[in-house]
Amino acid sequence: MSLQEGSAWIALGSDTAGSVRFPASMTGGVGLKTSYGRWSLNGIFPLSPTLDTAGMLTRTVADALIGFAAIDPYYQGRIMQLDNEANQTDPAQFVIGTGDPSLWEDCEPGIAEAVEIALKELSQAGIKVVEKAAPETELAIELFMIGSVSGVELKEFLQSELPAWLDTADPVVGSRLTSSSTIDAEEYLRRRRTITNLSARAHALSRGGRHCLSNLTHHTASTVRGFRSCRLRTKECPCVEKHGSW
Repeated sequence: MSLQEGSAWIALGSDTAGSVRFPASMTGGVGLKTSYGRWSLNGIFPLSPTLDTAGMLTRTVADALIGFAAIDPYYQGRIMQLDNEANQTDPAQFVIGTGDPSLWEDCEPGIAEAVEIALKELSQAGIKVVEKAAPETELAIELFMIGSVSGVELKEFLQSELPAWLDTADPVVGSRLTSSSTIDAEEYLRRRRTITNLSARAHALSRGGRHCLSNLTHHTASTVRGFRSCRLRTKECPCVEKHGSW
């Protein structure tokens, strides 16, 4: 809220599966998820050390540039160098893969159309946009839908560091923590191996160019009034039916 009303120009947070980018996309801001390991996670509440990255939200790309130069270990204190490198970068170096068309079939009205407009503008700017099959994306989504490793890692952290929080967790979060109790060490390690393998395949896919598989909001945002008025906060909640989760 402070960011949107103008009393703050940058907000920091962790991005595991979109916690920085999704709020930005819903409010017209800029959300940056940094590459895994680029920024330290020390002092950041961990959801999943395997997947967490530090990120930031700003109102404009220019603000994001300033924030990045202030935080990033490599560019710290060298904002002009970062700005010059950005201006001298050839857009043709970037390739955006839109993935399989089926990824866009369940979007709410206006979402896919807005994406098409954005992709057209990027293409006109010189960036190559390709419809490139990426089975890794679908496999990653399947893993994410069954909980990946984040539930197990979050529960381990809470039990070790903040055990009192377990009894005060939101019902939806609590149900995820409970379901993670059924995952044994063998299944956890299997999921970790899957993540490692998918990451390696994604890196191989991007050789020869800088590929970006879109991570976008497939539904329109709820209003604050509608969000606060819902008191069910369960799987039967109409908000869950519409938006997939709380």
